[in-house]
Amino acid sequence: IDVTARLGAAEIWEISTGGMPMAHPFHVHGASFRILSKNGLNPAPHEAGWKDVVLIDERPGEAHPLQVVKSVKAQASDLPVIVLSLPGPNDFSTAAFDLGADDAVQKTSAYRRRLVATLRRVHLRLELTAQHTSLRDREARLRQIVETMPEGLAVISGNGTVLAMNAAGL
Repeated sequence: IDVTARLGAAEIWEISTGGMPMAHPFHVHGASFRILSKNGLNPAPHEAGWKDVVLIDERPGEAHPLQVVKSVKAQASDLPVIVLSLPGPNDFSTAAFDLGADDAVQKTSAYRRRLVATLRRVHLRLELTAQHTSLRDREARLRQIVETMPEGLAVISGNGTVLAMNAAGL
């Protein structure tokens, strides 16, 4: 499949492996997406939510992970990036961090557990960032309402100190 979607467009795709046991039938580049249902059921907890992390897996013969990190961060600086590297003397974790990677995991025998923990941490940070943005937006809207009210409004502390007052209260 080679599809280019319009910027900002929402699409729903139905994916089928035709009964073949495929753990990874396709992947998406340059977009966030979610799994709405799987075999007619709600997705499992680990499959729910937006898919919005770049996982760069070092493989011999392919582009060097540091080049990919640099390219991804140049195009989407807020997109989380995790780098998987081969074990050995050529560890480039520090350089990956310097370029903006969120984590670098060496592919040792236990790397999958660390990768799962890293993904959980990254997704928690994304959720907290979204909540923080939502709170800031609501605070700005409330501030606008209060500041443009025709009646005076003041916030007074327990000891009687005026903490804030809108223009009509002056």
